[in-house]
Amino acid sequence: MARMQKLFVGLLLLLWVCPVSTQTPHPDSATVYFYRLREFYAEALKPSVFSDKNQLARMRNGRCLKVTLSAGEHTITSTLPGSGLVIDLKAGETYYVKVAMAHASMFHNARGEITEVAPEQGKYEVSQLKAAEPEDLKVEQSKVIDTYCRP
Repeated sequence: MARMQKLFVGLLLLLWVCPVSTQTPHPDSATVYFYRLREFYAEALKPSVFSDKNQLARMRNGRCLKVTLSAGEHTITSTLPGSGLVIDLKAGETYYVKVAMAHASMFHNARGEITEVAPEQGKYEVSQLKAAEPEDLKVEQSKVIDTYCRP
């Protein structure tokens, strides 16, 4: 009997430590990973990421976020001047968007670069990162698929 109790307690601990996302994406939406690689340069900066002027999150160094966005054209931008992109999301597809910090020069401050990356590269890079901190999430909770950000 004691062995069965230990097994039950162990199973409960496993479920508590390793939560599983139960949300399934809407059939008319796409999955988008937003991420920022861990780099020493501009480590303290947390640029915000926007989709169609709606703030999604503050992107800390070495963090990622997995959200659903409706299919169709979206403009992705950041609070840091630099770049953005217009992306046409297809329902059921998965996309990876990297937020990077371009090095400052003598005449320019650090700036953000937002780029869509190939799924093969994005999947690998996201697997190396931690999830976005809850206090950095600005998106509606219904759009967050998995705060653990594993492809």
